[in-house]
Amino acid sequence: MAKYHKHKAINREIEEAVKTGWRVRPGGHGVVLDCPCPRHLSRRVSVSGTPANPDGELARLRQAVRHCPDRHELDKQPRPRNG
Repeated sequence: MAKYHKHKAINREIEEAVKTGWRVRPGGHGVVLDCPCPRHLSRRVSVSGTPANPDGELARLRQAVRHCPDRHELDKQPRPRNG
C-alpha cells in the first residue's frame, strides 16, 4: 500500500481511486488525482496535504470519484448521464 496522505481515511480513499484507474501526482502541499476518462470528460481533484477539515476533504474526494462519468475497471459500461 502506498502512502499518499497522512490522514488514514483520505489515504484509503486515494488507494481505492487508484484501483479504479485514477492517476496520482504530486501537487504543491498535497496530491492531484486525475480521472482516466477521455480528456473532454476528465476530472481533476486536488487533495490538500494539510486540510483544515479532513472530513470535508474526504467527502469531496469521495464525491468526485463517485461522480466520475465512467466506472473504468469496475465495468466497461458508462454511467447514465442526466440530460
